[in-house]
Amino acid sequence: MEDRSVELEIVSRLAHYAGRPAHAVTAEVRLWHDLGIAGEDFIALIDELHRAFGVTLAGELTVYCPPEYEAILALGRDPNSLGVTENSQSAS
Repeated sequence: MEDRSVELEIVSRLAHYAGRPAHAVTAEVRLWHDLGIAGEDFIALIDELHRAFGVTLAGELTVYCPPEYEAILALGRDPNSLGVTENSQSAS
């Protein structure tokens, strides 16, 4: 796959997970902070990119997105109403 094709495929997948048009996804966007990709969607996206392109994330995942509890709070939702407590998160 040539570089431009890979870039377009990655942009397409990011846009899909973010629920945004592809033109809104640029090289400068951040997964959580700009696109709102977190939790299970974040894990599924990274897994999909790993299988397709060998993408890996070095270091702590919290560099790329907050733990699920914090992400839910940041979205203005009540984590407890979704069955997520601050101490119930598993290290995946």
